[in-house]
Amino acid sequence: MDLLQQHQNDVGDIQDELIEWLKNRSPQDSDIGITLAQQKHVSNTVRENSYKSKGPRLGINKLNRVLNVDKENKTITVEPRVTMEQLVDATLPHGLVPAVLPEFKSITVGGAINGAALESSSHRYGQFNDICIKYEVLLGDGAVISVTAESHPDLFYGISGSYGSLAVILSIEIQLVEAPQWVVLNYHDFTSIDHAVQFMKEQHQSSTPPEYIEAIVFNKERTVVITGNPEQDVKALSKVSFDRPWNKWYYQHINERFGGSIRQDAVKLRDYLFRQDRAGFWMGGYALHPRLLFRYIMEYYGHIPKWLEPKDITKYNKVRMPSWLFRWMFGWMMDSERLYHIMHKGTEKWFAKNFSIQDYYLPDDATVNFTEYVINRYEILPIWLCPMK
Repeated sequence: MDLLQQHQNDVGDIQDELIEWLKNRSPQDSDIGITLAQQKHVSNTVRENSYKSKGPRLGINKLNRVLNVDKENKTITVEPRVTMEQLVDATLPHGLVPAVLPEFKSITVGGAINGAALESSSHRYGQFNDICIKYEVLLGDGAVISVTAESHPDLFYGISGSYGSLAVILSIEIQLVEAPQWVVLNYHDFTSIDHAVQFMKEQHQSSTPPEYIEAIVFNKERTVVITGNPEQDVKALSKVSFDRPWNKWYYQHINERFGGSIRQDAVKLRDYLFRQDRAGFWMGGYALHPRLLFRYIMEYYGHIPKWLEPKDITKYNKVRMPSWLFRWMFGWMMDSERLYHIMHKGTEKWFAKNFSIQDYYLPDDATVNFTEYVINRYEILPIWLCPMK
């Protein structure tokens, strides 16, 4: 049986699951929504999933295959449980890559669409859903339809950020672009957030915009804008890597480049795409606060001594930089999937109480004021700025 036939059979089974439930549900269940079975990989949300206990759980975990790579038309068709790592590993051998690729390896394609994922290439291409050409979806009445911008524009555009509330995605056709071997990173230092945001806007609007733009705000006087361009020949540049457990974490590397003499680095494309996976941006850096780590362990087992309760939680808001010894000993357990696994050990409320892990969409003319307000009022740092088309 070929992959397409397997896919069709599995879709039929999922469709039958839903139709059977619709047929047998009681009037009291009329306001209960459909949920999905827990995925193999840990969810990349920071919320509890207790709401999933109410509705029928459709078994879409088996939809985790790459169905087709069309090198001529530069497209790939995959099922929703395919991860970003699987997606890249399927396209790179063909010299292709998705134009927008969320930075955590375990994010699924369906999750990236439903969760409105973006990346440092989004100033050119938009969100992840903006590189999607077609969806196959299961509707709430059990119908399976093909959705494109022409056939069902309301659903095609509305499904991004809907978190599965409009339809269950069954397969996705994605547009690809040529993949370079290397990405050259350029570092631009700013002592003003305002100037950094203005620079990013100018870069985006230039006649030859870079492929990638992002910024990390370490404090009000220390922001680094990173622009990146694909290259094939990087012999004259220093080479960096972020995929080994003992490598410097990306935010640590960027922080050390501030004010330094090295203004460019070369990094292999796959390594660049997942540069933030180690430490989950910088959440892994909180493991370097022994007191905070001890509090987490104590609360996990149901008891926090009074002396562990901080008078001011902002004392833990300063993300620390891991030493080579810490990375060598514990770097293997600091990838984003393991960090999310720790969070979803039933301690989501603890993280919600002690941290702010949140994405915000902001117009460019409000970005500086909002960022400075967050720093002044809550002392939350670092902050990632990612311009989007």
